[in-house]
Amino acid sequence: SPEESVKNACHNKLYDNIKVLYHYLTHRIATENTLLNPLLLYYRSATTTNDDRNIVTYLQPISGITDLQSYVDILFEAKSDLTGLTTEQIVLGNYKIYFFQNQKWGVGVAETWYPNYLLNQKNELLLEMIKEKDRLFSIIDILNENNLMLIAGEPENTVVRAAFNVDVTDQMADLGARLSRKLQIIPPLEVYFNKNP
Repeated sequence: SPEESVKNACHNKLYDNIKVLYHYLTHRIATENTLLNPLLLYYRSATTTNDDRNIVTYLQPISGITDLQSYVDILFEAKSDLTGLTTEQIVLGNYKIYFFQNQKWGVGVAETWYPNYLLNQKNELLLEMIKEKDRLFSIIDILNENNLMLIAGEPENTVVRAAFNVDVTDQMADLGARLSRKLQIIPPLEVYFNKNP
């Protein structure tokens, strides 16, 4: 049964939490999609696992969602709305610190359906980025699955060119379909810094 496959796929604690929330949804607010939304936002991500997909399959009938792809599109569109945010909030909104050979680097991403909204603010975003040294920021085009990384100056320019084997033009590097920071952006940086401590 779907319930058994989810139980086998997940750790017991996670499964128990899902069961509690399942009963909450079915008995209190069966039409609410609180459980599905976080999973669906990463449904197309390189980090999505079979466990994630099994949980979505299990929860979809409970949620009442019949067209999963349309619902995912609505979620991504809502997530893409950055109106009213300052450049600082945009750069730091999904931002993590990493240490490469004891060098501190910040790597931010903004996933959006509307990359032109951010590209039109490129100069302001670059000014925000140079407030701290060693900072990278990617504009992830969700629809076209493309990553444009902004490059404020040096040493970012040298690092990105070498780590990703790309050109930098007008302070921007096209990283192609590298959409996952965890799996596709950080590993090449780690390789670069291991070779160039």
